[in-house]
Amino acid sequence: MKVFGFKVPRGLKAELDRLANANPNITRSEAVRRAIWETIEYVKARGRLPPILSDFYDGNGTVVTSVKIDEDLERELREVSARFGVSMAEIVRRAIIRYIEARRKKTAVYVGRYVKIHYGYI
Repeated sequence: MKVFGFKVPRGLKAELDRLANANPNITRSEAVRRAIWETIEYVKARGRLPPILSDFYDGNGTVVTSVKIDEDLERELREVSARFGVSMAEIVRRAIIRYIEARRKKTAVYVGRYVKIHYGYI
């Protein structure tokens, strides 16, 4: 495994940490690895990068974070990066945003007559 460092908006890192903390069986690095693999599958199926439709770029600055990725994942990431002419960090940021947004849609609030239930990340 290699260490891969990149910058992310503060809000995105906070949301990623919240996602990792909501599920005790997943670490931040594992969530990022899953996000990257899902995005690589998306690119292979559709032939384009996923769009960024989120509010994580809110002007609060960026922070540097790092994850451990294996050589196969790094090779796939480099191929996608070269194919579209964007940095690997940008692909990882898009992957994280897509991963979080997909799970955010699964969260909901049920309001019944006597109870209000907040469903967390899945």
